[in-house]
Amino acid sequence: MTANGRSAGDEPQPSGLVGGDCLYRVSWAKTPAARPLTQEQLATAGLALALHGPGGMDLKKSHHDELAGDPWYLWSGTCRGAWAVSFRPATDLPDLGGGAAVRWRARQSGSHRLRLVLEHETQGWLVSRQAHGATDGWREFALDLHSVAWHHLDIGAVIIGEPVAAVSLDRVRAFGVADLAAGDGSDACSRLEWLELRAATSRDGA
Repeated sequence: MTANGRSAGDEPQPSGLVGGDCLYRVSWAKTPAARPLTQEQLATAGLALALHGPGGMDLKKSHHDELAGDPWYLWSGTCRGAWAVSFRPATDLPDLGGGAAVRWRARQSGSHRLRLVLEHETQGWLVSRQAHGATDGWREFALDLHSVAWHHLDIGAVIIGEPVAAVSLDRVRAFGVADLAAGDGSDACSRLEWLELRAATSRDGA
């Protein structure tokens, strides 16, 4: 693990687009913990939630009233297999070809790594090679979508496939996150508090 609390490896660097326009901010309803995740657990209007993979139905919205400052978050500690959760806008996503990034606040434990997933109009489901690993607490991360290396994703099994040479970001239907491993309690899981999809007209934010 590096000095800033990130696990060593292929962690993305901060994106220059994180100050762009926020198109969607995914967050969770401040209601009691629930499993499985349902549309009612999503606090964001205009997005349809879908669960994928053998562990999808085991995902939990978690929160602990007794812990000061504990957020409402997605938790994968009881997932019996790999999983993904996706969010499809009610209307078409804007063209992301001019610059796009995702930003999220997450906390992974053990060997778990959180990855970005996209549903592409013609190339199907894709998953990022870049991933965010274990930290010693909650951290914010960012990915510039133009610097991501993509792989095909078997969305039914949530298994990573062959690399994709090029992806056109003007044809994205849905976005989300995935963890390619089963959970094993609080010491081996992924947690996601919120996720933002951002877009900009240029890479310098002009």
